Amino acid sequence: DWLAAQLLGGRIWPCFIFLLDTVLVLRLPPRVAHVLITVVVVWLITCTSEYAARWGLFDVEQTKHPTRFYDCNDPPCSSGVIAAINTGVVQLAVFLLDYYFTRGFAIGLQQEKESTQNVIAAAEWIAHCLSRFD
Repeated sequence: DWLAAQLLGGRIWPCFIFLLDTVLVLRLPPRVAHVLITVVVVWLITCTSEYAARWGLFDVEQTKHPTRFYDCNDPPCSSGVIAAINTGVVQLAVFLLDYYFTRGFAIGLQQEKESTQNVIAAAEWIAHCLSRFD
């Protein structure tokens, strides 16, 4: 993701959305989800600060930058604080809102599953009692 961000290419971090959704649906320990969220949030904040201030993270690896994407002398160019913050907020919102909604879906799905299992168990008990009544 670091190289893709440096070259303004397709980013890898959205794959963590699917990984986080998988963690929720499979009901892995919450600690796993918290670690993934922390890693992605820290990475997105780091990238946002690099886009805003260009403090050197993307300059560590000297690669040939396609200059058609940049309008400064030494690419990658700083995008400015407001643009970087807007981008960072949108990325964080997508990631965290997906977690919030998927978590709600996963919890609701588990509650529905437990409710259905309880109804099935009650129906089995009633059927058993009726079979003994005859």
